[in-house]
Amino acid sequence: METTAGSRAYESIRQLILDGRLGPGDRIIEEEMREICGTSRTPVREALRRLSSEGLIVFVPHQGAQVATISGEELEDVYRLRAMMESYAAERAAVRISRAQIDRLKMLADSMEEAVLEEYEPINEKFTPANAEFHQIVLDAADSKRLPRIAPMLVEMPLVLRALASYSFEEKLRSATQHHELIAAFEAGDSSWAAATMRGHVLGAYWALARSLSSLRALSDSVAVGNPDNSPVHGAGLPPSSIATLRRDAGRRRLRSAKFKTSTSN
Repeated sequence: METTAGSRAYESIRQLILDGRLGPGDRIIEEEMREICGTSRTPVREALRRLSSEGLIVFVPHQGAQVATISGEELEDVYRLRAMMESYAAERAAVRISRAQIDRLKMLADSMEEAVLEEYEPINEKFTPANAEFHQIVLDAADSKRLPRIAPMLVEMPLVLRALASYSFEEKLRSATQHHELIAAFEAGDSSWAAATMRGHVLGAYWALARSLSSLRALSDSVAVGNPDNSPVHGAGLPPSSIATLRRDAGRRRLRSAKFKTSTSN
């Protein structure tokens, strides 16, 4: 049975993963998680078991828990399944969405567009939370009992990789523009238009992410070639693994920052 402390630990560790402070391939050290979550080891282990069942972490023999990695083929599979799922949600939402939900979508779409245009604004600080809420509203408006159970498995793993990605201005602007088009389809009550727009939106996000991760893989390979002796980079391999190696030290610094914020907020 899940405990309250276990639920808190689950939410804390899950957010570290989705924010990118723990990236694909990073080890999850129980003692660090205990300090960050402010709990004993038992709730942390409970949280890790739950995250493992959801596919966000894996247990590796003789190494312990680490954030799950995903291959290029798996990433495409997840996004194509997500495109089918979210286009169906948009199709249903078009004839069920409320005026209040549409108004909220407009506010979020405007906020994301501002985040794109304000180049000094870190994209993950404004765009990402608004984008997550936008898609959640569409799922809620679809009014399906099964979609909320399916969605996390298809949405959260790509978010782990998106935290590492670097998108072009054009890619971010296209994404923001598609949000406004989706709202127009909802206002028209056109299910086919809404479904087609959402499908294109999700697949466009896949290709933008794939391009960015491909660039990061090329960078990791060039670093490995340039420093063959005692290099912290272990060459090619799956993009997430390569990226995880490049970002390990930075990730640990962010974890120390997370521990500091936790201690000062208590």
